[in-house]
Amino acid sequence: MLKNITFSADPNLIYSAREKAQREHTTLNAQFRLWLRRYVTTDIKSAAYENSDEI
Repeated sequence: MLKNITFSADPNLIYSAREKAQREHTTLNAQFRLWLRRYVTTDIKSAAYENSDEI
């Protein structure tokens, strides 16, 4: 089940992001979910890479 969250941003930026998402045949929500997944996993991958020197 997805959980709703609220963010604040400049209205012009939101408008531009929605237009871009529409051109890419997606939604701003879908793009945010992709970004959030990458944001979380980047730290995990970076930590694993940094720790690989210790092996």
